Amino acid sequence: MKIKNLLIIAIATCISTSILVLGSSANPVLVTKHSQERKVDPLDKKIIPIIDTEIGSILGGAAVTPTAFYLVGAKETYEYIKDKTDRITLNSFAPVANYEDKLKITGFSKAGENCENFYGVALDKPIKGILIGTSGNWQPDYPKPQDLWKKQAGKYWQNQTYKKVTADFLKTKGIGNPKVQIIEAKKIDFDGDGTDEVIINAAYFKNKTNPFELNPGDYHVVFVRKIVNGKVKDILIEGQFANGKDVGAVMEHDIYAILDLEGDGRKEIILHSKVPEGRWSKVFHIEGNGFVEVLRTGCSA
Repeated sequence: MKIKNLLIIAIATCISTSILVLGSSANPVLVTKHSQERKVDPLDKKIIPIIDTEIGSILGGAAVTPTAFYLVGAKETYEYIKDKTDRITLNSFAPVANYEDKLKITGFSKAGENCENFYGVALDKPIKGILIGTSGNWQPDYPKPQDLWKKQAGKYWQNQTYKKVTADFLKTKGIGNPKVQIIEAKKIDFDGDGTDEVIINAAYFKNKTNPFELNPGDYHVVFVRKIVNGKVKDILIEGQFANGKDVGAVMEHDIYAILDLEGDGRKEIILHSKVPEGRWSKVFHIEGNGFVEVLRTGCSA
């Protein structure tokens, strides 16, 4: 479905359901759309909530205006939906999509002292996953990524081509003789240009019995292999490298979902990251020839 049609449907839905919008002033406000600024009249905007129930918080929202879709943070989303829960229903899209869920928000909870952009959510049914408001009018999970290697406890992808690709990338990060362990690998067209990219999640920790100490050669990396101007480029999404410069506790990452969260036809990467005393949900959006973190929520001890 074309974006123009999606916008018409989204506006019609907003009018038909009488959903209120934030702001009492008709003056436009500046809103950040990733790296670009645009003027948006708050009376013309609605926000479709995105909730990560695995973390237990609002992750952010998809803002819909007559001219654009874009992501907004958890705080702005909470302020928009806190008085509208009776008019909001949610479907789950990860790890498994279910358009029949029709979940309802029953309440909110306050964040702890060590939380970041955390707005706790209670639902009428227990479910783990990424939930998106049903008024989104696009299919966040289509097309689905192809699993080149599914995550399996204690088993790693033995594809020699991608093991070499991963080793070469780790060497650029100061891991001189890496022990390559590819946890998961997926293939999908992130930006809609007709060419698939590959996302790789690899990690090695010599001694996980002490998660507060890294050893030389330890790493956890998530990166995307993409064609840029006719050449292959490896783009770092998230990483930790025990190369004499990167210190701290063991941080592990999971490619939790790859979804189009804002209806613009481009896929976002949702990573779950954890350390011994905390965990976060992070969203990365393709921007030009790279990826930028655009949403984050989570707590530490």
